[in-house]
This record gives sequence, structure tokens and C-alpha cells, in this order.
Amino acid sequence: MHKDIAYIEELKKQLFALGYYRYQIHNIMDGNVKSTRLSKLSSEQLNDVIETLTNHINFAQKCKAIFIYPVHINLHSNDGNETS
Repeated sequence: MHKDIAYIEELKKQLFALGYYRYQIHNIMDGNVKSTRLSKLSSEQLNDVIETLTNHINFAQKCKAIFIYPVHINLHSNDGNETS
């Protein structure tokens, strides 16, 4: 169970690094479990938190890939048409 709590803390750091605010991370976790202390959660509840945080990380990474690394458009083509 201690490994799960350490893993959750690592997932929270990843979300923060992806641009989530601390209150958003707290709200994500609060929406999943009502206990604010991870040490009081059952193994099943910890697994639910891990799954939820992992899903948010995957979503954030996909969004970042779409919006921060968009398809390059060549605005200087010879025929005047945009190309990708």
C-alpha cells in the first residue's frame, strides 16, 4: 500500500508538470474518493485513484501533442496553396 501512495504522489507531480494546478489535482482526487488522507484509503480505492490520475495524464499528453505540436503548415509554397 505504501508503494501505491508513493506512485500516486509521482502521478500528481506529472499532472502538475503537464500544467494542472494543485487545486485541480485535488479536485480530481476528491471526485474519486472523499478522504483527503491517502493512508486511510483501501487498496481498491488507491487503485481507483491511480487509474483516474493516469487517465488524466494520458488525456493531458494527447492535448499537449495536438495543441503545442500542431501540424506544420508551409505558408511559403510556390503555388500559394497551404500545404502540410
